[in-house]
Amino acid sequence: MIYTCHLATSQRDSALSKALAQLPADLAVRIVYTDATTNNLIHCTPYPGTGVCLIPAADVASKPADDESFVSLYCALMDKTNAIVLVETREGKLWAEFTRFQAVGGLEFGLKVVPVDSTEHGARMIARMIHQETRPSKPTALVGAASGKTENQNTLQIKSVCGIPGIGEQKARDLLNEFSTLRGLGDASEAAIAERVKGMGRVQAKKVVAFFENEKSLHFLA
Repeated sequence: MIYTCHLATSQRDSALSKALAQLPADLAVRIVYTDATTNNLIHCTPYPGTGVCLIPAADVASKPADDESFVSLYCALMDKTNAIVLVETREGKLWAEFTRFQAVGGLEFGLKVVPVDSTEHGARMIARMIHQETRPSKPTALVGAASGKTENQNTLQIKSVCGIPGIGEQKARDLLNEFSTLRGLGDASEAAIAERVKGMGRVQAKKVVAFFENEKSLHFLA
């Protein structure tokens, strides 16, 4: 099976192109450059319904989330059955900017907007998506069969919770296992989080609550 990312020709020497080229063997993808795609938009095969765009930190920091160049990306993704907007946050340093992308891309255009720490992190997520989309989806222990969530959807939920300052992947799993869904976690009190999740102190619990107090973020993540 050949896993392919179609990138705009202008991306040939970009950080994303280099990061994709340096992926480990188990996540390797072939890069095809084309003039028939919008800059920053990645078309993926053999699963054509997947569309991804990675917005680099430099653009996140310098342009508003409703900039015309971003709106063209959102529009291009809307006809995809599985569309993801990855926003580079420089390990959380651009979190305020990320929430604005959530509000525009998520609320106004109905897209999944997910934080990534770096371009390399984004490249790994893109590769995992392409590889996973060719396999049958199956429920995982994180949500359970009753929820109907697929493994790929769970991965996106975990990555969203990992965007909370101080929350790593294992802690994100613990939180979602305890409260079942992002909505359940968002409705939880500081005391409930600290008491019900092993190893969660009041300081970390307060950060989780603060994250979900942003009504727009909660609406998007539900």
